[in-house]
Amino acid sequence: MKRNQKICATILTVTVLTAGSALAAEKWMTGDFHQHTTYTDGSYPMNDLTAAGVIATSAVQDPAGLYRKGVMPQGFRFGLDFQANSEHGGSSSRDGFSNAWSTYAPNPAIGDAGKMWRWQTLISTSDIPGYAGPAYMGAFDWILGIRANYPGKLAMTGMEWNPPGHEHSSTGIVAADARPIAEFEYRFDKSDTDGTLTTTTASTMSWPGKLQNSAYTAPDYS
Repeated sequence: MKRNQKICATILTVTVLTAGSALAAEKWMTGDFHQHTTYTDGSYPMNDLTAAGVIATSAVQDPAGLYRKGVMPQGFRFGLDFQANSEHGGSSSRDGFSNAWSTYAPNPAIGDAGKMWRWQTLISTSDIPGYAGPAYMGAFDWILGIRANYPGKLAMTGMEWNPPGHEHSSTGIVAADARPIAEFEYRFDKSDTDGTLTTTTASTMSWPGKLQNSAYTAPDYS
């Protein structure tokens, strides 16, 4: 009995010490859950550019000599601990360097109407099965570069969801890559109508279930 009591006391002590260490490590953090870049309607790239089309490969402390300041590095320079790229869903007209998708040849878009839908810009081309179009950087590729430059900070991928009905909602999914948030955008963003004309995206990405316009029957109000 005494031996069991000693074992229980030891376990309790270790548990308390472990919990104490965890509590001691807790702290308040400052961050930004909502920011836009040139992928949507923002004016700046996600990461610093040292020259036109050239992304900084290390953290830049003094941005005076940069070709273009990046949204996330600038936030970290101002002392933020975490940031989330959370641009609105729907479609995208520009890439991360502010180049129009229409300048790519051939058109990299694989969804309906030849548009570059937001779900496709969220992920890397390596996450699109059988992709054979022109090379480009998805938002997650930029995120990985920022994480490498700022290992002590949190750079998260997210999306400003246009929910059915009204207003916006900052959204994120904890995952190893951006495929889950891309699928969420495709399925549930009010402004993303990809998949309502054809099943191309559903077949390519294995995201079935989105109803096409042809399946809609107007109510009879007579």
